[in-house]
Amino acid sequence: MKRFFAGLLSIALSVCFCLSVFAAGMGDVIEDGNVTAGDARAILRAAVGLETLSAEAAARADMDLDGAVTAADARLALRTAVGLEQTDGKTYETQFDVLKSGHFYAEMNVRDKYGTVPMRLALTKDSLFVDFTLEGTSMRMLSNDSGVYFVDEANKCYAAFSDDLMAIFADSDEQSFDPLDMFVSVPVFSWLPDLSSTAYYRGTYNGEPCDCYLIIDETEKETRTVYMDGPRLLAITMEDRFGEVETEIIFQQIMSVIPSKYIELPDGYAEMDFFEFILVNYPELLEEALRDD
Repeated sequence: MKRFFAGLLSIALSVCFCLSVFAAGMGDVIEDGNVTAGDARAILRAAVGLETLSAEAAARADMDLDGAVTAADARLALRTAVGLEQTDGKTYETQFDVLKSGHFYAEMNVRDKYGTVPMRLALTKDSLFVDFTLEGTSMRMLSNDSGVYFVDEANKCYAAFSDDLMAIFADSDEQSFDPLDMFVSVPVFSWLPDLSSTAYYRGTYNGEPCDCYLIIDETEKETRTVYMDGPRLLAITMEDRFGEVETEIIFQQIMSVIPSKYIELPDGYAEMDFFEFILVNYPELLEEALRDD
């Protein structure tokens, strides 16, 4: 049992990206210091050709950083204005810059020799939401300054992982620990440099032309390749010393705009007993853990 929950925490926390930025912020095209319905209106008018934005304003209007100002950007701005999304108040030129900032929402597939894991990740300086599917089981976890929670979005409920439970399941003699400290100590992408300092070449990814940036780690004898299409980050691969790809991360979406429900527990979510929550949501994994123990 202890190994099951320790492993669950380890998987959820080790996939976190502890990453560092680029001044009106994304969505603030009016430049009044806030994202408002007025910004959403201006973005929508620009999207349909009724308004022309300056180059700087257009960069801030492209909230999903897909290289175009569209109705989807206006929707994100309106959701931000009413508090359903949150930004860090900064402006970014590319999705890679967002990833490095440590404040982002991302959807991706992580692929290695064991298979492919679909994942959603929302990270701020003091919160983490991770949603991934492993061997057919979907797991969602939120960690912030209020605690650590397993979340069931479909049924709008959650279970708190208390300090006492952490002390029981952690591989530690301490009575409590901060999971955020754990993932800060095991960063996945802290090595990401500015792309201007890397080797560049024009190549392809999945048969399509793109910009490629080569990052060589002489200490670990490993190479990482970043694939970009304009402002979009397509993928990052990690290769061993023989040039074989060990891990490939394929990005579907990266934004500095984060749904508020992935930073704080939404109002109206019901709290469940932790073990009841695990029994209801992960019965097969719990049975397997009991057999192993």
